[in-house]
Amino acid sequence: MKKFDVEITETLQRKVSVEAASQEDAERMVTQAWNNQDYVLDSGDFTSVDFKTVGEHELTETRTMDALLVQPNAYPKKISVGTELENLQAMVDGDIEVTYPFEDEVAIILNESGKINGLPLNRAIYTEDGDMQDIYAGDFLVVGLTEDDFGSLTSEQI
Repeated sequence: MKKFDVEITETLQRKVSVEAASQEDAERMVTQAWNNQDYVLDSGDFTSVDFKTVGEHELTETRTMDALLVQPNAYPKKISVGTELENLQAMVDGDIEVTYPFEDEVAIILNESGKINGLPLNRAIYTEDGDMQDIYAGDFLVVGLTEDDFGSLTSEQI
C-alpha cells in the first residue's frame, strides 16, 4: 500500500467590463479592484478542476503494543503505545533506559536522565532480600518481551 499526495486545482473565472485608455490600464484597474475585494469569485464562477499527483510515499505499518504506564502517585494504567523509539521516548519524556528487574518476561522503559533532571520519584525496586535496589523517577512503561523486541504484555502480566 502506498500514500499519494494529490494536488487539486480549481479554476474560477469571471469576465468584467471596465472603461480604460489601454489594455494595461484595464488590467491594472481590475487587479486593484480585485485586491480591494470588489470582485470575489465564488462557486458560480467555477470553470474546471484538475487533479495531479505530486508525491508518493511508502506506507509503514504502525505497530503498537499493550503496556502499563506507571506515573508517580497513580495506579498503573493499561495503554496502547507505538513500538518505535520516538513513541517510547515521548511516553517517558526523554531518552530511554531499559531495565529487566524481574524474572518475568517484561522490561521497564524509563527516562535515562529522570533522576538527574529532577523528575518526581515514582517507584522503588527491591531485591529478593527486601533491600532497595533502585528507584525510578518520572513516568515509566512496563512492556512485554518477544524473542527480539518489546511486545505486548499478556493479560496475566497486566
